[in-house]
Amino acid sequence: MRPLPADFARLLEPYLLLRDAFILNFVTTAAPVNAGVASWGPVRIAGIVASMQAYVEGYPYPGTLTFEQS
Repeated sequence: MRPLPADFARLLEPYLLLRDAFILNFVTTAAPVNAGVASWGPVRIAGIVASMQAYVEGYPYPGTLTFEQS
């Protein structure tokens, strides 16, 4: 195991955005041919898009760590 970089919290937000972009891609391509994904996909898409919109407006991305450094 390796220690996390000192600035790992700064790197987490872009990672979460990228993860959700992959989820959007998966849902939009799978939902038309997979009934299971079609059942939960639209709600997940709406949540991701709302999170991304809030991020663009200046809010922290959900899942981002916020803490005070000592």
